[in-house]
Amino acid sequence: MNLGGDGGVVLLFWRGRGGEWGAAALVSVGARGWRLLWAGGECGCLYHGLTPWWWLRTRFDLRRVWSRFVEPTYNVTVSLDDLRRGTATPPLMDDDYFSIDAILAENQKVGCRFKIDIPDMGHLGGGGERDITRSNTLQLPIWMVYTVVLSDWADMIMPPAFGNKVKNALNAEPCSVRLASLVGAGGLWYGFGKTIMEMLDDKKEMSDLLTNTFRKRLIEVIDQAQHFAALGPAGGVGSGGDSAQSFREGLDGTERELFALAQEGSKRMKRWYEEGEKARR
Repeated sequence: MNLGGDGGVVLLFWRGRGGEWGAAALVSVGARGWRLLWAGGECGCLYHGLTPWWWLRTRFDLRRVWSRFVEPTYNVTVSLDDLRRGTATPPLMDDDYFSIDAILAENQKVGCRFKIDIPDMGHLGGGGERDITRSNTLQLPIWMVYTVVLSDWADMIMPPAFGNKVKNALNAEPCSVRLASLVGAGGLWYGFGKTIMEMLDDKKEMSDLLTNTFRKRLIEVIDQAQHFAALGPAGGVGSGGDSAQSFREGLDGTERELFALAQEGSKRMKRWYEEGEKARR
């Protein structure tokens, strides 16, 4: 999307058929692209046929528009200076905006149960329905779920990867759960959980689940990595027993990376020790 100019902060307006105006979103535009800074509730009017959308460059009067219209209308508590600096972005677009790991973690769909009727948007569910009706449940990309839930159009359904069955299994024996099967091969279970946590009112339970699971599984990850490093090239893929192999196959993307780093570190340590022994002889 090329908006022209040399970048800055852009205020997005909608105009209704009756001539009314409303602030829809605030966007930061730069050399590397654009990102959402703030979205108002009136963004939902897009789904009700209000046209057209207008881009308005507001370098010179943004503070006046913000103070006179946006703050009193939407009860915004974020300061304009924070928005200018880009320090008040949505959780999904914070420090991880350009992170490949964050993109992979968000490559999931989440169920949403809608609380309102939205005409002409049934295609989001991938079916033949024309409209989204109240109580409809759709699987949506996680970046869309954030907007839908925050706008109070729908309630998020907790993904099965963090359901009660998985929680009970992790609390009982974290190493017995194949995290890779919960998020797909190469998926990031911890990253997915972090993204889901940002949309929860009570973040502590999810935070504790992710932290405790990581701490308890990390011991086994490092132990097996050192074991395979000691075996060297002669060590078979299936070495270490069925349970150990099952654990390795169930590692999520983050754990696989740590496994490789720990294995390489152990190999280098072994090489350094052996070279030192030869030098002393």
